[in-house]
Amino acid sequence: MKTICMIGVGYVGLVTGACLADLGNHVVCLNRSKEKAENLKKGIMPIYEPGLEEVVRRNYKAGRLDFTTSYQDAIGEAELVFIAVGTPSGVDGEADLKHVQDAAENVARAMDHPLIIVNKSTVPIGTGDWVANIVEKNKNADVAFSVVSNPEFLREGSAVYDFMNPDRVVLGSLDRQAAEAVAQLYFPLQCLPGHPHLFHQ
Repeated sequence: MKTICMIGVGYVGLVTGACLADLGNHVVCLNRSKEKAENLKKGIMPIYEPGLEEVVRRNYKAGRLDFTTSYQDAIGEAELVFIAVGTPSGVDGEADLKHVQDAAENVARAMDHPLIIVNKSTVPIGTGDWVANIVEKNKNADVAFSVVSNPEFLREGSAVYDFMNPDRVVLGSLDRQAAEAVAQLYFPLQCLPGHPHLFHQ
């Protein structure tokens, strides 16, 4: 069992967080909206995905899933931090990474122990190095960290099913040990006969 912080409760973050909790991990989902966090504790979903409400309710009740607006509380004892915030299209169609940057800066300021930071948001190639630079420049404590890219392949309307029944898991990192630690999260799904596909971020 891993302790995980999931930043973002959109369809990627909430689905991924709830499903990872369903696999036996302890997950704290972070969102800036206190109202949204409190609603999620009551089982009120911000999005509709078939099966999601049941998974969230079950794991919140079991104590494996929680919601907060505090980076300090969310990162707490976390071993892995997933950044799963929105990346809306900019004027020219490029991904707007302001929410990713904000998350990376806040993680850097809150972290006080070694972390694996996982890029789950839809981002362009090279974002892993960019996030690593942001964390390095903003961290308050001299602690080690690694960045792993883990792009999502969830379809809106079948995201819970897609997470639980993946045909592939793609991971990228300059730190193979960190990538293997993220891969361990997916092994219960038995989607791969051996190691996941690794690429350089």
